[in-house]
Amino acid sequence: MIANIIMFLFIIPIIAGIFLLKRSRKIAHILISLPFIGMLITVGIWLYQVNHQFVGDTDLQGERFSDVALLEILDEERKKAFGEFEELESLQYEEWLAFEHLIIGVNQQKEIIYIHTDDTNQTTARGIKIGDSIEQVKSTYGEDHYRLKEKEYGEALNYVDRDAKIQIQFWHDGKQVTSMRLISL
Repeated sequence: MIANIIMFLFIIPIIAGIFLLKRSRKIAHILISLPFIGMLITVGIWLYQVNHQFVGDTDLQGERFSDVALLEILDEERKKAFGEFEELESLQYEEWLAFEHLIIGVNQQKEIIYIHTDDTNQTTARGIKIGDSIEQVKSTYGEDHYRLKEKEYGEALNYVDRDAKIQIQFWHDGKQVTSMRLISL
C-alpha cells in the first residue's frame, strides 16, 4: 500500500518528467517538481500543527498546580513533602522524579521546569482538575490552543504564554481531563 503511494506520488511523476523532457520542457519541469512541492506542503502542514509558535498567546502568569509551581526550588525537604519517589533517567532534565501521582523535572539550578500530574486533588490556578470536561477547559482557558497526540497519553489541548515562557497541557480521553502538565519553555 505505502509502496504504491510512494510510486504514484514520487517516482512516476519524475520518470514521466524525464521522458517528456525532449517534447515539452515546461510540462517536464512541472512533473519533476511535483514530488518536491508535495513534500514541502506536507512538512509545512506538519510544522504548523506541532509548533506552538502558530497559536495565540494565553495569559498563564502565576499558573501552578495546587502543591507545586514552575521555577520553585526542589530541595531535599520539598522532595520529602511529596513522598516517596523513583528517579527516572532523562536526557532533558537534570533530575526527573516520579512521585505517586506527580512527575517533576528540574534543571541544573534545581528549579522545577516540568510538572505532570494525574492527581484528582491537584487543581490549576484557574480551578481546572482531573475529571473536568474539555468544554470547561476551553471556557476557562479560551480557544487559543493547539492539539497534540501521543501514544501513551492520548490527545492534549495545549496553551502557551510566550511572555511568561509557560506551556500548560490538558491530556484528555475526548471528554474529560485525564492528566495535566506544566512546562517551562
